[in-house]
Amino acid sequence: MQLQLGPYPVHLLKSDEPFSETTWQDQLPAAVQEQAATYKAKSRREEFLRSRYLLQQLGTPIVGTGDGGEPLWEDGVVASLTHKQGHVAVVQSRLDQTKGIGIDLESVAKVRLEFTHRICTESDRILLEKFPATEQQQILTTIFAAKEALYK
Repeated sequence: MQLQLGPYPVHLLKSDEPFSETTWQDQLPAAVQEQAATYKAKSRREEFLRSRYLLQQLGTPIVGTGDGGEPLWEDGVVASLTHKQGHVAVVQSRLDQTKGIGIDLESVAKVRLEFTHRICTESDRILLEKFPATEQQQILTTIFAAKEALYK
């Protein structure tokens, strides 16, 4: 599935799309399957395989892994990858079109208002307080996701 949420398309593989590790085994390189096998949690293994499958479909291979575990892209490519609760999303571009790009998925239920002091600057908190209490958790999650995307 592709969404146009700005100047760059977001490619999404939703959690409700059928997935079985064995279904995609023959479609992914052995090195990817070996790396996936190192993850003990089935959900993490599936997100990893789904992300690599989506990248393969887009023709955007990961050429390595950085010191922080971040994916490294081939020369001239900027991309960002995120996964949460079985959903996988990728946004990509060319380095001659943008210097950087980021994306993040977060669960509103997991970003609690008690985390505000860890997520927000003083100006963020002032902005957050302008919203009705019923909307603040959603806004906090949006702030957190935006910061995570910028970090990527």
